[in-house]
Amino acid sequence: MKRLEKTPVGSVTARVIGHSRSDVLVVPRDSSVGWKEILLAADGSKYSKAAMEKAFDLAKSYGGQLKAVSVVDVTDEFQTVAPGIVEKLVREAKSIVEDLRNKAEADGVIAETFVKEGETFQVITDLARQCQSDVIIMGSHGRTGIRRLLMGSVTEKVIGYAPCPVLIVKS
Repeated sequence: MKRLEKTPVGSVTARVIGHSRSDVLVVPRDSSVGWKEILLAADGSKYSKAAMEKAFDLAKSYGGQLKAVSVVDVTDEFQTVAPGIVEKLVREAKSIVEDLRNKAEADGVIAETFVKEGETFQVITDLARQCQSDVIIMGSHGRTGIRRLLMGSVTEKVIGYAPCPVLIVKS
């Protein structure tokens, strides 16, 4: 299915993710669940750290390989107006994945890390395709009240365009 033909996450899926206190695995039609090639989306938040721990556990349990990406999501206009800020964001992203790699090695997990620039959901889903990932793991932002029904556009788009299952880790 072409990218433009995809539909956003259905309302039932969104409600399950929003209301669940447990991790949620969303499996696209015609795909299977596997744990050998794991792609972790890391942004340095506490939610991302919970996803990191889950990714480490799954990689160790199933002998999987971990790839982790931190995305610097900036537009061309933003780069033109504030190039110093972009450089700072790239340094922060590099620090996030370096810390992740060090923690992975200390935990006995081999991790390959990436820092990429672009639209976050697109970078994540494109990298999942390139790496032939079995699963994408992301943290949930743990909202409460009415806001918990809204996942966030990045999570929703990753689920909508992912070539593989997406595990949303609740903190």
